[in-house]
Amino acid sequence: MDRITDFLDRLPGYSGYRDLESRRDSDRRLRESIASQLEALAQRVERGGASLVASQRYSDASAVEQLVRSLNHAANLVRTQSYGYGGIFTDTPVDDRVLHQLFLFDKGLGLKVDQLDRQLAGIEAAITNSNDLGATLSSADTLVRGLVDSLSARGAVIETAAPAPVRSLFTPMDDAAKEPAPAPIAIALGDAIGWFDEDFLVDAIVEVHDESGRVRFFHIDEKPDRWLAIADRDEQIIALLDEQPGSSDSLGSVAWNMPGSGTTERAGEKPLKASAWVTFYTGEGESVAFRLLSGTDERYLSGKRVHPDDLSVYGKPAK
Repeated sequence: MDRITDFLDRLPGYSGYRDLESRRDSDRRLRESIASQLEALAQRVERGGASLVASQRYSDASAVEQLVRSLNHAANLVRTQSYGYGGIFTDTPVDDRVLHQLFLFDKGLGLKVDQLDRQLAGIEAAITNSNDLGATLSSADTLVRGLVDSLSARGAVIETAAPAPVRSLFTPMDDAAKEPAPAPIAIALGDAIGWFDEDFLVDAIVEVHDESGRVRFFHIDEKPDRWLAIADRDEQIIALLDEQPGSSDSLGSVAWNMPGSGTTERAGEKPLKASAWVTFYTGEGESVAFRLLSGTDERYLSGKRVHPDDLSVYGKPAK
């Protein structure tokens, strides 16, 4: 965790991008740091592949080598990405929302690299214990592709000096005339989320599920703590919520309870699993609330339903 904390502390953030003279240097230093970390991860995976060859696990070694190529390709893209002399590198003042999005993208890249580091630790353990590598390699490949997508969206912001184009989390880009097919909403740590003109970064995910469905809470802001909740049960509930002190007395009427299994995921930490209990409350109009209980930890979240068309995620490729 110290490594990713140190890295995030060195991000250029607002100060690096506000000063025209230091923008290119800030961008170069960030990309060089990301590329070096990806190359170091590729070397770790390559050593694991060598041990697989020595053990005559040639099929697994071939799959691991593909991940090595993906990591090195991503590192090369990060390091060699170049921009023209327009966008944020001109003398034209840059909009604050552009700077905010760049900061979110940069922090998100750091979170995604840290997730890759943890994923590779799982791959190394699977190699050592002669376990199946399929699921862990697939997850790592998905993380690499997500990082490259974020890098591409970040580059578009730099080149245009305009906020990133966003797509609905729910509606396919390539065929708006068709009814969107219901599908799981894919949001990962380090993804940037937009709601109207506000931008947030997912830095923690809590999921609770049982046989009736699941509820996911995405932590997207601090001071106050803000969460995006997506509940997939008989009906899908999507809400923006603020964490509240106190008790459930003023949360509304109980609509349902979900006692189940819970998982908490944060950057740089192993997923924490425990039993959990979610209670969903409804109030006047679009007002909703959740009570989340796990062990002795109790959280109260209240806010309102949001329309899916008003939510967006940056950097996701069109399907």
